[in-house]
This record gives sequence, C-alpha cells and structure tokens, in this order.
Amino acid sequence: MPVWTQEAQDLLKQVPFFVRGKVKRKVEEWAERKGIERITKDALLAAKRELKDKAAQPERAFTVEGCFGRFGCPHALGNSERLLKEMEKILEEENIEEFIKEKAKGKIKHHNQFRVALSECPNSCSKVHIADFGVQHIVKIKEKPELCTGCEKCLEACPDRAIKIINGKAKLNMERCLQCGECAKACPTGALSIEQKGYRVLIGGKLGRRPRLASVTAEFTSEEEVLKLLKDTVQFYKQHCQSGERLGTILQRMPKQALTL
Repeated sequence: MPVWTQEAQDLLKQVPFFVRGKVKRKVEEWAERKGIERITKDALLAAKRELKDKAAQPERAFTVEGCFGRFGCPHALGNSERLLKEMEKILEEENIEEFIKEKAKGKIKHHNQFRVALSECPNSCSKVHIADFGVQHIVKIKEKPELCTGCEKCLEACPDRAIKIINGKAKLNMERCLQCGECAKACPTGALSIEQKGYRVLIGGKLGRRPRLASVTAEFTSEEEVLKLLKDTVQFYKQHCQSGERLGTILQRMPKQALTL
C-alpha cells in the first residue's frame, strides 16, 4: 500500500468528506498501477488529472442507494433491502439505462443519472433530498393518553419538539412531527407506540447549477405503493426528458406537472 506524505494528506483533507474515502482509494489504486510507493502532492495532482475524465463517467445510467441504517443503526425503522432490490428491478424493466444513453447522445455523465435513494428513518441523509426519487422510512404513532404518567421521557427523546405535556398527558403536534418513532421507543408505558410503518416519497431533488430539494409527493405509503409511484415517476420522466436532464430540471421547467405525479 502506498504511503501518503503529510503534504498530500493535507491536500486530501480539502476533498469533501463524503467522497474523501473514495478519492483516497482511487488514488492508491492508481499509484499501485504506476508502481508509486509514496503519494506526494505532485503524485496526487497527477492522479487527479488522469482520473478526472474517468470519474466523470458513471458505470451505470442510474443508481439505487440505501443508507447504512439497515446494517444496525439505532434510528432505523426497519430493513428495506427487498424494496431496494424491487426498485432497481423496475428501473431495469423500464430500460432507463438505454433511454438515458439515447437522450444524452454520447457518454453519460453523473448529471445524467437517474438516482433513487432510501433512508431507513426521517433523519435521512442528504441523498434522499437530492435524488430523483427519494424514500424515507416513517411510522404512525398511536396515542393512548390513559397510559401516560407525564414522565416527559418522550419530550427528551423528540428531536423536533413535537410533544407537549397538557394536563399531565403527552400530546403530539403533528405539524411538527416527522414520524421518526423516537418518542415511542422512549415511552415506558406504551402511551405512545408505533401503530404502523410506511414510507414518505419525495421526487425531483438535484444539485448542480440550479439545485432543487426533492418535494414530497406521498406522505405515508406501503412498499407496493412506493413501487407504483416509482414506475409512474419513471414513465413521466421518459415522457418529458429532452436531453438526459434530471427529473428536477423537468419539474423546474414544468412546475404544475409535479402536482399530478
């Protein structure tokens, strides 16, 4: 394994944290192919020049990504591994790969990819909010005030201040609640409990020159409904895509259409 000089490490720290590990690995692979044992600042810059064009070309025209929650995060509301596989299957059945290649008229760039992202809780890493189709695992909370002792453990657990104690009983404010279920996990008596699990669906997120955060298109759905919404969204995208642009660009161009998805 190549050794990094301090100067090269300092330069690497300027790379955004969420891709730093990938960049480090790619540079080390590049150095090994070149027979380079020490990665200096000059070597890092040389690797950047050589890898730049390759890095701009993704392996596929679409991505389906889940968060690490399904591997044991305490905030995860479940494991959506099957749903991730079913969503990828829909993209393959819709031939999104061939469609984007045709529309892009050349080599596919990252800004041509159709991106699907899933988070196992509403804490929701940024990918869900900048994906063409984002999914958040959420819950419905059931209130049983007769079981509430007013211990305030739910208040301590709620990150959104969506609970108040009224007349000695916990009361949810649904306008503030993001349906993460932390209050139910903390409640010792079952006064607040998870009644049902489901998904929130967001569409049209993207970064780039004209960024757009994804907008909610379905507030609480089942796995089956998520898959139907994805298929409908892909078909809408294929109908209105002009040159391999992101779904968010289409919705910026046709804002009223977003309401009909």
